[in-house]
Amino acid sequence: MSGVLTCDLPKLAAGVGAELRAVGPGRVHYAGPVAGRGVLSLTLPNGLRTTYEPVRPLVAQGAEVTAGQVVALLADGAHCPRSCLHWGLLRAETYLNPLTLLPRPTPRLLPLSRPALEAQDPSSQPPGA
Repeated sequence: MSGVLTCDLPKLAAGVGAELRAVGPGRVHYAGPVAGRGVLSLTLPNGLRTTYEPVRPLVAQGAEVTAGQVVALLADGAHCPRSCLHWGLLRAETYLNPLTLLPRPTPRLLPLSRPALEAQDPSSQPPGA
């Protein structure tokens, strides 16, 4: 979409035909073609609008959707060397980062294995090893 800031996700684990799910509950603002590509736009309860393209929408304009509902299938995007999704987020006239809609990962510290510790500090090996 010309003039639109999006998060381009070219390294999806799935290809054309992959199911796309609504990031949150809302109403379908638009579902149809724009400049020859399928576009789906959802308005969320907080007034934000998120867009997905290129897609084959599975929901109609005005329909209510739930978080996680399959709303579209990823379509072929002729401008990418392989399947990719352009995902946008808009508040009024301001474009935002759509990744902020995803849950934040919880950092976890994992213990290093004994070989990893020894590789970092040879003095951590027991005597005679």
